[in-house]
Amino acid sequence: MDATPHLIEKLNPVAQWIGRSPEELAAQYEGAIAAHPVPEIREIPQQAYAASGGGQGFRKEWDLAVVPRVLALKIAVQATLGENWGASLEITPTVFEKELDTSRLEFSRTHSALTIHPAMLLAGADLEIGFFGSRLCFGITGDAWYYRPFEKVHNPITAKTEFCLQG
Repeated sequence: MDATPHLIEKLNPVAQWIGRSPEELAAQYEGAIAAHPVPEIREIPQQAYAASGGGQGFRKEWDLAVVPRVLALKIAVQATLGENWGASLEITPTVFEKELDTSRLEFSRTHSALTIHPAMLLAGADLEIGFFGSRLCFGITGDAWYYRPFEKVHNPITAKTEFCLQG
């Protein structure tokens, strides 16, 4: 059974929303999953900066491809190090190479991690993002998923880093 007509029908609202044909999106999706994709996270090199109040801080960015060319996230964290640490998070999703609006939030001692579920119809992820452990090290963990005909495929996501807020 050819799943393409059903896929085109399912992708029609997404295609209208981003201004492309559902046939084009279906071909792009089928090409992406034919490669049996696994999530890929890549850190974008950044520099340290002098934070307000004279402290040291960092801005780090990651590109997370849940399914390449179908669903991706740009994750950026800006943090001030030390006892009175502070951090902000920006997440920008991309669906079929169309960048969507950025979401922002602040981390604090009482809110040092969050769980998000970015998804679009045929692919998604269940992620925990935040600062973990006694040294408050930044990490991204979770599960990415996408649909193949008659199957939901799961792959783990784990990105631990040496980016810690406390010594």
